[in-house]
Amino acid sequence: KTLWNTATYVQDMGPDVHESTTDLGHGRQLKITAGTRGTLIAINDAPGGSGFLICRACGRGLIPRGKPKVEKHKKIFKDEDCLGGFEHRSLGHTFQTDVLAIDAGFGRAADRGQLLSLLYAILEAGAVHLQLSRDDVDGTVEVTGAGQRLVLFDSVPGGAGGVTAIAESLPMVLERA
Repeated sequence: KTLWNTATYVQDMGPDVHESTTDLGHGRQLKITAGTRGTLIAINDAPGGSGFLICRACGRGLIPRGKPKVEKHKKIFKDEDCLGGFEHRSLGHTFQTDVLAIDAGFGRAADRGQLLSLLYAILEAGAVHLQLSRDDVDGTVEVTGAGQRLVLFDSVPGGAGGVTAIAESLPMVLERA
């Protein structure tokens, strides 16, 4: 069974990073940072963010429901009893892909819901305008020392060129968002 409560974070923008600025008028600028082979980490905390129960001995994973009282269970790949103890864990993995960060000076107090709406509008506009599969691009709102920024990334490990195409057509994509 697939369970989604996943958040994605930028570990680094990659070895090949290009920065530029775009003037929005009225003294406002966008700082654009694009990287290839950026490293992201996806973390799944289970439904409700409580983490999974993972057996130390056999690796069986369970979702805690209420007060966990897990006794013996069947080993994950064998029809044998296991008496290993369970630990709370989050599951995660890293992957490399193309990354595009958009910093418009959003402060820490900026509303996360509004930033997510803007992020998804940009992703949808990029997918429609550039004829990309929306499943191939995704994004997150990243908290930085200076505030918050929008981060778009190819959801295909290694990158499929989607965010690179969005970066190259960013003024048009932003206009359509």
